[in-house]
Amino acid sequence: MAAAVKAPTSEDVTSGILDALARLQATGALAAKPVDGVMIGTTHFMNAVVQRRQLTRVAALRLGMPASASLPPFCDWPADLARLVEAGGGWPRGGTSTTGGRSCRSTARRCGWLQER
Repeated sequence: MAAAVKAPTSEDVTSGILDALARLQATGALAAKPVDGVMIGTTHFMNAVVQRRQLTRVAALRLGMPASASLPPFCDWPADLARLVEAGGGWPRGGTSTTGGRSCRSTARRCGWLQER
């Protein structure tokens, strides 16, 4: 790690990250070096979940059928939280390969309906 800066959580995650990067740049520690990585803490995420505010809807897929059939997407989420964020889910057949191989690409094609949400 070449340099670090800690910044408070902002209402808008992107502006908070950009502000932290600007503050880091102002220290001169970066000079003309590229930024290879940004580490983000969990405070913003945890606040959003606990307060049930500013959450984005998400879809969840249970891969690995038929072994995963007994666990529907969002089954272990608190009911009120699931109602706020659930944008669909399913159990596509196949997809046990997480290497990006043929099975994984086939699963992605079969789940094209997610892009419409």
